[in-house]
Amino acid sequence: MATRRVIIVGDRTTHGGIVLTGSSTMLVEGKQIAKIGDLVHCPKCNGTFPIIEGSNQAFFFGTGVALEGMKVACGAVLIGSQSLMYVDDEASGSGKSHISLNVLENKKEIEKKIIDLYWSYGENKIRLDQEKSRYYTDLNLHIVTENYHDGELVSVECEYEGEMGISKKTVSAVVNNNAACILQVFKNERIIV
Repeated sequence: MATRRVIIVGDRTTHGGIVLTGSSTMLVEGKQIAKIGDLVHCPKCNGTFPIIEGSNQAFFFGTGVALEGMKVACGAVLIGSQSLMYVDDEASGSGKSHISLNVLENKKEIEKKIIDLYWSYGENKIRLDQEKSRYYTDLNLHIVTENYHDGELVSVECEYEGEMGISKKTVSAVVNNNAACILQVFKNERIIV
């Protein structure tokens, strides 16, 4: 008999990914249980993909629960971490039920976007609309995103005129509630005004 761990939100994959979604009402160790169709962020494949395999012995509203060793649409394999809930998924048959093509088509990759950039200045992050800051060292860059998950990294390339001509600087910040802020973007730079 093969018993396998049930996958929960926060579990990892063989591609270094992380399970992002799960059942809102079924919990193990306080975390949502993942099932076929739930989403996994994959840094190796640069996207978010659905879980495509689930148990044929354990279901949630007719959908197979994801177990360690099962796959994500990008090819990654799920790695279980919790130690309270296991399923003997080979009691009858192959142990896997696969996602239908219709479900996979409905779970297409959601495009991540930067929908707005704006500047503020100082510790109080006073927005610069028409006003200008006297200093460039206290400028903060705000990034408004769409379809990013909390904890994901967003990067922006800034172009400015420095001592050596036009310079580029890539800055990154962690997204929280579809927004990120980089404080004092040009603090250690020299800009020609």
